[in-house]
Amino acid sequence: ARRKSLQAEKSNLTALVAQIQSTRASLERNLERSDQLIDRLRFKLEKDIDDSIKDDEPQL
Repeated sequence: ARRKSLQAEKSNLTALVAQIQSTRASLERNLERSDQLIDRLRFKLEKDIDDSIKDDEPQL
C-alpha cells in the first residue's frame, strides 16, 4: 500500500514538473514576443517624434 501511494505521488509530481516546464517555455516565448513588440513600438515612436520635430523646425 505504501509503495502504491509513493508511486502515485511520484507520478503526480512528474506530471506537475512537466506542466511547469511547459508553462515556463510558454512564458519565455511570450516574453520574447513582448520584447520584439516593444522594440518595434520604440522604433516607431522614435521615428514619429523625429518626424514631428522636423515638421516643427522653421523652414529656411
